[in-house]
Amino acid sequence: MAPHHPEDVGMKAARTPRRAVAAAGVSVGTVTYHLGSVQEILSEALRLLVGALFTEDTDRHWRMWFDYWNAGDQDPDQAFARGQAERYEAWHTRIRELAERGVAEGEFSSRT
Repeated sequence: MAPHHPEDVGMKAARTPRRAVAAAGVSVGTVTYHLGSVQEILSEALRLLVGALFTEDTDRHWRMWFDYWNAGDQDPDQAFARGQAERYEAWHTRIRELAERGVAEGEFSSRT
């Protein structure tokens, strides 16, 4: 079997200088030149991430969701509560099945 690395045949590997390069192929120095610090970069990234999660659409979604739950509290015969319990049980069953399948197929590891 042929050696794969120069060190395997007693040669010293040539070292290439390391540069700090961001995932987008832009040097970290270039990015930090335009932004004050790594902390500022992380803060801006977090702001953009959180901002994307809370839009007018998500606000409407959550208001509708809370109204839905509030309507259930007004149900005198508890049909809503029974329906919700059935939906959550079906949801939990489906999630359990997906997790078990992921473990069986080696996609997830099981810690016991």
